[in-house]
Amino acid sequence: MGRPRIYDETLRERLIAEARQMLTVDGYHGVSLRVLTRNVETSTNAVYTLFGSKEALMAEVVIRDLDRLFGDQYDPNSSENSEDDLLKFATFYRKHATADPLAFAGTFEAMEEARRPGSLTDRINPEAKNIAARIHAPLLALCQRIVDEVPDKEMDAQKMAAGLWALLHGYVSLENTHALPLSEEEVEAAFEQSIHALYICWVTVVPSDDTPELVDEDEQPSAD
Repeated sequence: MGRPRIYDETLRERLIAEARQMLTVDGYHGVSLRVLTRNVETSTNAVYTLFGSKEALMAEVVIRDLDRLFGDQYDPNSSENSEDDLLKFATFYRKHATADPLAFAGTFEAMEEARRPGSLTDRINPEAKNIAARIHAPLLALCQRIVDEVPDKEMDAQKMAAGLWALLHGYVSLENTHALPLSEEEVEAAFEQSIHALYICWVTVVPSDDTPELVDEDEQPSAD
């Protein structure tokens, strides 16, 4: 009878590291368990024993990436100027997304898998459903700060954060697929202009007295 195989923490970390490398090169759906386990010199049974599924393994890879990016490396309120911090966060997000497009896309593919009702990932790794929260948290903190700075204007930080995320994600997704009809310099300039325009829209308070009145057509004076 052969000796039982030991699936320990060291092997677990090696599998995560190799999966992260394959994600960068081959994309989320290009990660093959057969190739992965061959590279780590183990069997697919190790993945099922340590993680439960390929999806749960990939969710762990993505969660670690996001914790690293939005945990130790980034402070959404690092200066006294909220506009500067907004641009800094947006630039940080864009830099991460464009530096490793396949890993960036893999984050959202893992998120989609984790949110699928009844998915194996959901049962084995409930934390995978919180992938979105790891990105949303610094966005919300930044938007709440802007709301607090403009008390005369009614704004909802949750909705602002959702809109900001949609702008960032949409822009970098188009950039990563080379769909923007702009030069490299124009892409960066247009990105910064978009963030600046959004900030101005948020913080500009229009006095109620300056709001033009709507005149009922029936009450308009005649030309006679």
